[in-house]
Amino acid sequence: MLPFLELFQSSVAPHSLVTDSHKFASEISFHLDGNTQERVAFLCPNNASYLIAQWACWISGQIAVPMNDKHPLPLMEHYVTNSEAKLVVTTRHYAKMIAKLCLKIGSKMLIMDDILQISSRRTDGEDIAALDSYGIGLEPEFYETSEALIIYTSGTTGLPKVNNNTRRERDILSVKALIIITNGHNNLAEINNGAQPQDSKKDALLARTDHVHVDSPLFWVRRFGRQSLNHGAVLSHRAIQTQVSSLVQAWGWTRHDGVLHVLPLHHIHGIVNVLTCPLAVGATCVMLPKFDARQVWRHLLSNARVNIFMAVPTIYMKLIEEYENNLKDREEEVRDICSSKIRLMVSGSAALPAPLSKRWADITGHTLLERYGMTETGMVLSNKLEGERRLGNTMVTTLVLKYKYDETLTSQDRYVGLPLPGVEVQISGPDYEPLVTGDNSGSVVVSTDHANGELLVRGPTLFSGYYNKPEATSKEFTQDGWFKTGDTARYEDGMYQILGRTSVDIIKTGGYKVSALEIETQLLTHPSISECAVVGLKDDTWGQKVAAVAVLKPGCEVSLSELRQWSKERLASYASPSVLKVIDTLPKNAMGKVNKKELIKELFPDAAQ
Repeated sequence: MLPFLELFQSSVAPHSLVTDSHKFASEISFHLDGNTQERVAFLCPNNASYLIAQWACWISGQIAVPMNDKHPLPLMEHYVTNSEAKLVVTTRHYAKMIAKLCLKIGSKMLIMDDILQISSRRTDGEDIAALDSYGIGLEPEFYETSEALIIYTSGTTGLPKVNNNTRRERDILSVKALIIITNGHNNLAEINNGAQPQDSKKDALLARTDHVHVDSPLFWVRRFGRQSLNHGAVLSHRAIQTQVSSLVQAWGWTRHDGVLHVLPLHHIHGIVNVLTCPLAVGATCVMLPKFDARQVWRHLLSNARVNIFMAVPTIYMKLIEEYENNLKDREEEVRDICSSKIRLMVSGSAALPAPLSKRWADITGHTLLERYGMTETGMVLSNKLEGERRLGNTMVTTLVLKYKYDETLTSQDRYVGLPLPGVEVQISGPDYEPLVTGDNSGSVVVSTDHANGELLVRGPTLFSGYYNKPEATSKEFTQDGWFKTGDTARYEDGMYQILGRTSVDIIKTGGYKVSALEIETQLLTHPSISECAVVGLKDDTWGQKVAAVAVLKPGCEVSLSELRQWSKERLASYASPSVLKVIDTLPKNAMGKVNKKELIKELFPDAAQ
């Protein structure tokens, strides 16, 4: 039987994950006096402790609030206080930092390592008795309407304050989430090997989750990639199940697969595409604690279980750098192993630069499969698993290891394939009139009046709406139910091409989406900055890099290094400006607005897109 989770130095079977999750759920219930629907924040490494913490929250009926160690302590404090978390869970690795946080705000803290050591000395019968005594085996109806997860993904601390008497600005994932996304299987043991569990009593609680209504809310993800900031995008069970089923079908997932997981677990890419899909089919997930180029190459070349890899363009760039520095003398060996051992390599979350894709193909023999999607829609478009794919404007085939390539192509020459199963797309004109409509069976050109238009999406993979924001939700849909992606697309030669965002206020850097408006809000609190504009500049490594254009107050000075140091407590590292341009006057139009596209052309001509 394949293990469900293979970690950096060990393997963890499904039964171990379930057992430890039950044990820790008992402790969580005890410290919350048997109450349910309390918020439990947790900061854990990318390993089994993350899954145990999350599942324990759901088993005990609580709402999990995952935190990211890339965020500064003030931002973590915001997560805990904004969600009104009654408990903060962590591991010894982060205990000192979290203890400082809990002392400041008066929250309880549990160190998972210590609790599980104590729990492991109990008998299995005592564990189950404890679960029952604290109300963990709740009726399915409870999970149909209960909340399970609050995810904050914004890179700044400048979030709207929440009234303690309302849930208006929270992001919530309800019910037992990933555990129940099983394509009809009833529990983790059955998912893993197709067999019924040996100990039905232990798995009874998980087995009950197959009764959860498919239209119950599943993910409420903090969404800040659109003009209106900080909306929680609500995804139902049906949406996630359809997304997973669509990807399993399109990418040929089976229980014999093994995926190498190096992505963040507060991001839809890491949670759904790289964790939930293998979970759904009983495949192995090999999880590294963090991205390390040398360790990734080691697994790609020598770990027999790994035959799938998914990452963002920045990671592929770092892997190429590692190859050039330390593996180039094994050129033929690397290519032979990767082309024979790995069956699928995927790139997403940011546009894939054509030179990067070409170099990766030269090194590994693999044409990266590029796909397109977002939180509100799930995955929408994907190049084919077999047959023709495109590098920029050049068509290639996965069965041929020699590629034609046009060196003049840019990352905006981005073909992302065809609609995935269960998804409808439409390229629309200025008044949302259809120019092209399509689904997995084919596409039809309705009008040739405009070459390009906004990409619209419809289907069961879509989110239910922004939490408690009916007006904001309504603005993002057309009258006939199409979701407006905000991306400009073209249909050409039977393929869909993404030309870029319609908004310059969304910056995609290293696979993260950051809001230029939120960064500007923070920079304007700097004592030396009078005015500022934040823009994204094209970058081969990061996709885009964050650039700040600032007007300083009289007599003030500030350097980039000083600004980045100041930003550490206010912005996530990936949202902190990596470019600073100081000017005398910020050019504005008659309405007092900065034309950022013109600003980029004027100040950063080499990066103009």
